[in-house]
Amino acid sequence: MPDVSIRRRRRPAIRDQAAWVEFVHKINKKHFPRRSHHFIERYGQAELEHVRTHDFAVRIAYELAFYLSRRTLPLFSVIAASLYYYPVRNLLEKYQPADVSVISVARLADAGNRRRFVEAVFEKDVDTPAIPFAFSSAEIEIEEAKPDFDSRAFDLLRTSFSYDLAQARGLIATTRFGDELLDNAALDRHMEAR
Repeated sequence: MPDVSIRRRRRPAIRDQAAWVEFVHKINKKHFPRRSHHFIERYGQAELEHVRTHDFAVRIAYELAFYLSRRTLPLFSVIAASLYYYPVRNLLEKYQPADVSVISVARLADAGNRRRFVEAVFEKDVDTPAIPFAFSSAEIEIEEAKPDFDSRAFDLLRTSFSYDLAQARGLIATTRFGDELLDNAALDRHMEAR
């Protein structure tokens, strides 16, 4: 198998609201027909304004109400990335379980895990350098105080995430690595109220 180099085009860093709105505007113009992109853009701007002007707890209540009434999450949802069952199920409907790997990037800090991952996915037994970047939302500075996710106020959300994660784990078990490269402690850190 020949060596293949994949070059990812980097998106410019979006540092302020004006740059973000311009970025969203370009996406709308590119991906939606002329007749509808203005409606989509207005909807996007309304959602951005909602994210900008409401605190986290209000945003969560809004998103859950939105989902219960429309069976879809709003644009720029803050909880969508925390629901795993649906995306894993979609992947497994399109690909063989051996072709799907669900991992926590932080687990690849270990050289043995990286070597095993590269060998299983790319069929090469090579040492790889450490991954220079790992994303953590805990490192993002935001203007409002961090919510107490262990409080009873988040019980409904915790129940939803717990159910989704339990369903997803059944599917994850069938993938190439199962949950061996997942940081289960990080996934479960707020699932029980204290």
